[in-house]
Amino acid sequence: MTLTVRADLIAALRRKLDQLGNMGEHLDYTRRKVSGRFPMRSLAEMDPDGLEVLAAFKGRFAELQDHLASAMRLVARIEEVNADAFTYVVNYMEKIGVVSSAEAWNEARAVRNDAAHEYTDDPAGQAAFFNEVYEKTPFLFETRAALQDFCRRTYPA
Repeated sequence: MTLTVRADLIAALRRKLDQLGNMGEHLDYTRRKVSGRFPMRSLAEMDPDGLEVLAAFKGRFAELQDHLASAMRLVARIEEVNADAFTYVVNYMEKIGVVSSAEAWNEARAVRNDAAHEYTDDPAGQAAFFNEVYEKTPFLFETRAALQDFCRRTYPA
């Protein structure tokens, strides 16, 4: 990799880290708005405003998880780690301490995938899903902080 390509990737990573900061703040704001509702048993009695906040919570969770994955892939490319399969990237992130475990990342990813692709009309099933999102959110915050710390130490401005 040339120095120019490396510098361009690091610049892209810095922009991505700025985005992650904003996304994390937005998710944290929404999480605080809904925190009094957890754990949930059913969405059957949820008012439209509550459902709207939960939809924002779900979307912001998925968005942060997606962009964390993108930033992690950038780090792998900068470090010249095979990033063809995301499994390699996650394993590298575990090795350098960005994720606590590849298994924890994959669990959060599964919740994100459910957020994007699954829908149930069952109010209890919906509540169970949102309970999972709520439970996995701290992991995303921890991962974001660890990634930012790694990047500050490894790619100083």
